[in-house]
Amino acid sequence: MIRRNATALEDWSKKVPQSQTHYADSLFYGGWAVVLFRFRCDIPSDVLKVKDVLTKHLGIVGPLSKDTLAKWNDAIAEIRADDGIRGSVNLYTHVYSSVTLSEIDSPMSLLKAIDKLKESVGSLGQPLFMNLEPLHDLNKKYPEVHENIEMLSELEKLDEMHDDVKVTLVSMRRWMAETLTDFDDDQEEKISNLLTTLNQCLKAFSGVGADVSLFKEMNHRILDKAYQAYLGGLEKGIATYNLAFRRLKEELDASCENTFLHKIRGLLRVYDHEVLKKEEVEGGLQECQKLCKEEDRCRSIGYAQHLSELDPATGLYLKKERQCWIYFRSTSTATVHTPNGLSGDLAIYDRRCY
Repeated sequence: MIRRNATALEDWSKKVPQSQTHYADSLFYGGWAVVLFRFRCDIPSDVLKVKDVLTKHLGIVGPLSKDTLAKWNDAIAEIRADDGIRGSVNLYTHVYSSVTLSEIDSPMSLLKAIDKLKESVGSLGQPLFMNLEPLHDLNKKYPEVHENIEMLSELEKLDEMHDDVKVTLVSMRRWMAETLTDFDDDQEEKISNLLTTLNQCLKAFSGVGADVSLFKEMNHRILDKAYQAYLGGLEKGIATYNLAFRRLKEELDASCENTFLHKIRGLLRVYDHEVLKKEEVEGGLQECQKLCKEEDRCRSIGYAQHLSELDPATGLYLKKERQCWIYFRSTSTATVHTPNGLSGDLAIYDRRCY
């Protein structure tokens, strides 16, 4: 805490020319530990479903308690039982702390380490948080302010967009630094356009950070400009810039082997120009894979040994065998689904590409 006999600087009012809303009332000392729960899906279209399950049980942020372990186990059980989650899900725990914690190799050891945090920090600890109070309480010439809840919600949305842009920009720069591919003019233009859009988004977001405050009236013009910069650069059907980057790299610079990953139930939702339907192949799955290896653009295949397809004209189901699809997309860049009117042992096999 700040000393009781501490006095304010004579010119303190001149040190807040921009905000003029709050002053530092107290400083809290102690220690902190943050547990970050992370997950990785081998099918990107599963990410939102897994995120919803984890958020339902654990929330987004909150205190760690003995109930956390039970909630964590409930979330894992629901993920395993959800047929809509088609691929494997790997869950990780990362701990960040103001002091070094003992080795953590299980959820229970995590709780024990947190219990020992107070002892590890010591009697005083480190400065952690500053408590801010309204300047209006000290001098009525400053306006009375209240936190803008609507603005907080908008800033949370922009924060997700900002993270997407920053992560994608880092990935693109790494790609450009490491690739040995000689791109033609059209390909270079596609890469340049995406980089330009990402930089324009960052510029728009920086304007929000400089001019927006939770304690001022919402400036919709600045927010709308940031939204337009972000959404305006995305193609229809592409939700994030990270997906746009992965699709571009998969199209222009994928290095593929003649091997395939494990099967995933369903087919890919793609545009007509991103798939070749081969119908029945006599050689079955192996022939379908062979056709993929012979096609430079092939990133995955769809295959069904037995298929029932609804005939809209008659309302009857037609039986088909050994059906093959050659996709120019993979489960990393397209959504997995089961098309209406189709049933059977539908499966996708991603080609091993880097």
